[in-house]
Amino acid sequence: MQTSRFQLGLMAVLAIGLGYTLSSSQAVGYPAGAVVSAGANPIVSVGGEVLHSTSTDLLTAPSDQDIILTDLILTSGTDMDCKRSHQSRLILSSGTVVGEFETNSGNAMRYYDYDSDSGLSISHSFSSGLRVPAGETLSLEVNQTGNFGSCDSGGGYGVRYAVSGYQAQP
Repeated sequence: MQTSRFQLGLMAVLAIGLGYTLSSSQAVGYPAGAVVSAGANPIVSVGGEVLHSTSTDLLTAPSDQDIILTDLILTSGTDMDCKRSHQSRLILSSGTVVGEFETNSGNAMRYYDYDSDSGLSISHSFSSGLRVPAGETLSLEVNQTGNFGSCDSGGGYGVRYAVSGYQAQP
């Protein structure tokens, strides 16, 4: 049995194609390099509520580690007959603002001509994260920017929050 030139050429092309397909390419990971700390649990998370016209310290990065904030949830709180809106700012102890968000509660929307009866909350996963440099503290400052409906004059309302991330080598 004789093999034709066409068959030899076809086998060579298929062998090269198979070799190319099975060859490994260089792996790329994010973040590149050794960034997640070893030893102690590198995951950080905190949650709570900040009343309007106040601020609270969320977390402090260790002196030898940065914290990369990866997830954030903010929701405005209110009573049943009131719609409140809030401005929330994430501020480093150096004074740098790393995030600014607007939220509102939706309870009093039934009194107004709105298409929805739900409020605006922030739920975000950052693809690259917000960096808190080693030794710095991240604070959440909340200010009420408006209220609508039958709002009481009490100061017991603000923004509920949950933040999470990980410690990383600077």
